[in-house]
Amino acid sequence: MTTTAIVSIVAVSASALLWVGCSTGNSGYQTAAYTSTKTEGTFEIRSYPAMTVASTVNNDQGRDGRFMKLFGYISGKNETKEKIAMTTPVFMEGNEMAFVMPEDVAKKGAPPAASPDVKVSTKPARTMAVYRYSGWSDSTKEAAAKAKLLEWMKSQNLVAAGEPVVAGYNPPWTLGPLRRNEILIPIKK
Repeated sequence: MTTTAIVSIVAVSASALLWVGCSTGNSGYQTAAYTSTKTEGTFEIRSYPAMTVASTVNNDQGRDGRFMKLFGYISGKNETKEKIAMTTPVFMEGNEMAFVMPEDVAKKGAPPAASPDVKVSTKPARTMAVYRYSGWSDSTKEAAAKAKLLEWMKSQNLVAAGEPVVAGYNPPWTLGPLRRNEILIPIKK
């Protein structure tokens, strides 16, 4: 086995272990609040309130590098050394990855990040068109999901008001058919 293969196995195993103890599924995680205003099969229109997030941008380490920085923040690598519960989904918007802060943390004020690579901010309220799909998400599946969502939006006379957002809900060991992924596109009201 090559050194590269061993490093890859260790990295994947480490990412998987980060989720251990939280839950083996999603039932133990708080999910970002929203109100569904229309559902049609795997398509939906949702209204999200403003939400507090911790985010970081791509630094050539890919999704795993961004995830580890954000996981560090919720594990206590923040100015108050507070441990913060994991939530779902993990949002990926452009080169930014964001963790939604639990409601109780958002209400009292999320602690400032100890790292300059992590930013705590508030995302504005917005209405989103959503397409849900399963399996392991990658750029090909995300592009196909985006195309399906745009086609559905056109049939509903919905106009995009921003760039697509990818949402992932599952720990790394969740089997493909059981994985929940979504493409969300902000829409004009």
